[in-house]
Formats: sequence, structure tokens, C-alpha cells
Amino acid sequence: MAINETVTGNDSVAIIGTASKGEQTVGIKAIGDSVGVRGEGKEWHGVEGISDSTIGGFGVFGAHTAGGTGVVGESAGWIAVGGFAGSESKGAAVYGEHKGNQAGCLGP
Repeated sequence: MAINETVTGNDSVAIIGTASKGEQTVGIKAIGDSVGVRGEGKEWHGVEGISDSTIGGFGVFGAHTAGGTGVVGESAGWIAVGGFAGSESKGAAVYGEHKGNQAGCLGP
């Protein structure tokens, strides 16, 4: 069964998945042989992740379980990966850590 929904107008949402409280609950899960989830934004974000966690959750999390790269950014003209921390934040805008003997962050 395929789902194909279309909505129009401000603040429209085509598909909503809600999971009740509990460990490892998931609102929507997608599995694909090539791509699990793909988001394309015509005028803004392609994929947006927001977390209201008070115990350390992430807005967006990426992991590669077979040893590849967890998160990648690519841009044709501006910033590939950007980090912004609010003035009240105690954290870093961009953070990198390597558990081996390699550099946590690499740059030019």
C-alpha cells in the first residue's frame, strides 16, 4: 500500500504520525533499499528536525552502523554544514569528537 497525500495552504501537513510515550516509540518509520526518508523543500528546509527534549535529545541525529559517515552536508553555493548556538546556550555551535586518535574536527 502506498500513501500519496496532497494538501495546500499555510501550515498544511499531509501525513502525521504520533507515538505515545514509551521507550523507543517512533511516529513514522521509513525503510528503503536506497533512501529511507527524503525531504525536498521548494522554498525552505528539505528536512527539519525539532526536539523538545530536556534530557539531551537532538533535533536531527544521524548514525551509520556499518562504519560510514553519520551525517553529511553538501552545498552548491553556501554552507554545507552550519551550526548556530543561541546566546543563552552553554553548548558549542559545531562540535566534533573522535574516540580514536584522529582529529575531532577537520577544516582547511
